[in-house]
Amino acid sequence: HLSLLAESFIQGKTYFLQDPGNSWIDTTPFAGKYYWPSGPFPIILLIPFVAIFGLFGLFFYQGYLQPVLVFVIFILCFKIARKESFNRNDSLFLSFAFCFSTVFIYVALWPYAWGFTQVVSVLILFLIIYGYFKNFSWWSMGLLAGLAAASRLPTLGIFVFYVLSIFFDEKREVEKRF
Repeated sequence: HLSLLAESFIQGKTYFLQDPGNSWIDTTPFAGKYYWPSGPFPIILLIPFVAIFGLFGLFFYQGYLQPVLVFVIFILCFKIARKESFNRNDSLFLSFAFCFSTVFIYVALWPYAWGFTQVVSVLILFLIIYGYFKNFSWWSMGLLAGLAAASRLPTLGIFVFYVLSIFFDEKREVEKRF
């Protein structure tokens, strides 16, 4: 679904230009056209790949990119665990446990549209946590939070993290918190 929508976005349309083949399940019909109800960022992320493959007459499936994103999530989990003073083996174990021993494994292994959207959201949320430990600017972390929300609306809960950080982060002076 998402790769087809990326082709539509390239042509300046926000609805499906082609029948997804298997069904219109999870789409929203309106005025004779079918739309995707989830956020646009995962589709926008696919546009360069779909465009490049399209130049060669090939179709880019979102499943081609998904393993790369899962690997990056694994690396981020590892780096965050290392930042929290876990040793290398424990960090690897925790990273493996999250990526391959939780319900995340279902979305990591099956490149369905909803799964791809969730993988993109999880990647961005881990980037936010990693950015917090690496002292990314609040602007870049806010941008990441916006991208997460543009992937899946429930990720707006990440703003609780920002509010708690403002009030409880002892590293920052009171004036800079606001």
